[in-house]
Amino acid sequence: MDEPSQFTKKSTSISSFTRDKKLLHQPNAIHDQDDGERQLAALAALRATMHHFVRPELRDGPFYLTLTDVHQGNIFVDEDWNIQAVIDLEWAHSLPAEMQLPPYWLTSRAVDGFHDAKATAEYESALDEYLEIYEAEEMRRFGELRQGPVQRHVWRTGAFWYFAAVSVPKGMYNIFNRHVQPLFNEDHADQGIFDEVFFWYWGLGAQSVIDAKLKDKERYLDRVREVFTAPDDPVETGTPK
Repeated sequence: MDEPSQFTKKSTSISSFTRDKKLLHQPNAIHDQDDGERQLAALAALRATMHHFVRPELRDGPFYLTLTDVHQGNIFVDEDWNIQAVIDLEWAHSLPAEMQLPPYWLTSRAVDGFHDAKATAEYESALDEYLEIYEAEEMRRFGELRQGPVQRHVWRTGAFWYFAAVSVPKGMYNIFNRHVQPLFNEDHADQGIFDEVFFWYWGLGAQSVIDAKLKDKERYLDRVREVFTAPDDPVETGTPK
């Protein structure tokens, strides 16, 4: 049997690759040894579990133009809440159906701001209402459901959190730790031993990468102090009293 061309896998792999590049080239990407272990372990685990969240039947499409920076501040409405304009379109690109996620901000939380079951349940209630409206609009326009069932599936299976983790750099670790990791083992999220062991499998020389990034951070902080310290101001060191 011929293997599909796996465009969804490619999109997800590219997102993971981008996270790697951010970590390698952002000078302050890693704060300390523990932070480095956590980030590398999460990236390795996201790559290892990708096949659980990408459905074979959707690998070759359909693909949709997606506004990846849509949030409340970018949507202009009139007094009756009719949408009048959407701004910040420069981040738009085509994504596989599974990666066009429903908006995470329906309950006004950040994507990594769902700290407990209550917050998640509140979002699920709002999401169900949103998807009912979404599917009704799909039926009105197309006479059939297209993306609505896909979005319900990604929420039901946890793929919502997986694709959010690989798509949002600042929330990657927290999303993985709180929502993806417990799908496989509920205890590992609270056990540092997972990060201590698994970060090695991010790639060859993982510890050397952390060591190099910690040196990058020190150089970065030195440069920040240099830029923001006036010539006549003494550079303060030590712990403030």
